[in-house]
Amino acid sequence: MTPDPSPKQILFIWVLLFTGNEPAVSKVKPKIFPKERTQMMEAGLIRLETRGRSKHIVLTDKAWGWAAEHLDAAFSLQSLASAPALGGLLKKLKAFLEVRELALADFLNPAPAKPGPEAVPRPAEPARVSAAGLEAAVVRAYLQASGSVWNVWVKLAEIRKRLPDVPRADLDRELLRLEKAKRAILYPIEDSEALRPEDQAAAINVAGFKRHIVQMRAEV
Repeated sequence: MTPDPSPKQILFIWVLLFTGNEPAVSKVKPKIFPKERTQMMEAGLIRLETRGRSKHIVLTDKAWGWAAEHLDAAFSLQSLASAPALGGLLKKLKAFLEVRELALADFLNPAPAKPGPEAVPRPAEPARVSAAGLEAAVVRAYLQASGSVWNVWVKLAEIRKRLPDVPRADLDRELLRLEKAKRAILYPIEDSEALRPEDQAAAINVAGFKRHIVQMRAEV
C-alpha cells in the first residue's frame, strides 16, 4: 500500500521521529485511533512490538524513507503534540551541530555554492567530533534503542547501528569514558546461546574481557 497519511498521522510520525520515543499503544500522543493505527500498519509505516505486558509502536524503515522525502508535508496544527515534536527536533539539531562543529547560522543561512570550471572538488574529510557532541550522540542513540528509558540494558550493536558515521575507536573511547564517569556500565552477555554474530562484532574489550551491552543513567 502506498503511504498517504493524514495530517494527524503525519504529526504522529514527526513526534516519534524527532523525540525518538516508541510509546505504548495506550500512551501515544497525538491520540491515534485503532482505525488510524491499522491504516499506518497496512501502509508499512509502523509496527507493533511486545515489550513486557504492553505493545509499543515503532516506526519502520519505510516511515523513515517516507519522512526523508516529505519533510514539507502538511501536518495537523490542532494538537499540543506538536510541541514535543519541535522540542525533540531542536535537541537533535543541537546534537547535529555539535557533532559537525557547525554554527546555527551555518544551518539557517548556508553559504551558496560557487560552481565554475575552476572549482576543484575536494575529497570529503571525516567530521571532527567534539567531546560534548559525541556524548550527546551516544546518549541519543541509547535512548532511541531503549525507548527513552534510562537504566535498562541495551546492546552495543544497537548503539553502533545508530552511529554509523562515528569511528569505532572514538565510540569505544567515549563508552569507556562514560563508564569511568559512572554514567554507564558495560557488561557481557553471559548466555552464549543469546549471543548473535552482530553482538560479537560490536563488543568492546575491557581488561581482556568482551562487553556486549551497556546501561546508562541520566546525568545528575
